[in-house]
Amino acid sequence: LLPAAGACEILLVPSVPAPQSDRVVHDGDLIEQVASRLSIPVLSAGEDREPADLAAALLMGADGVVTALFSGGSPTLAAGKAALTEMGLTVRPVDGA
Repeated sequence: LLPAAGACEILLVPSVPAPQSDRVVHDGDLIEQVASRLSIPVLSAGEDREPADLAAALLMGADGVVTALFSGGSPTLAAGKAALTEMGLTVRPVDGA
């Protein structure tokens, strides 16, 4: 019903910390269930602390992530994308690089 209603994407925001964690992380089960049922892009948000956190959501089926990981300048966006590429993920090139 979402695409028919005009939805162009859906954002999944977990609301509780993962077991054994002091932070709210991407919900892999929810990502997999929603991504397998929808024809629109699925974005995921979580308390990312390193590029591997982003990779986990993408490998679980998210089409993209919403993150503040790069807002402090470390890691840089270029370094984060390089790390994701090393993990086997395809990312858009950094502007000017």
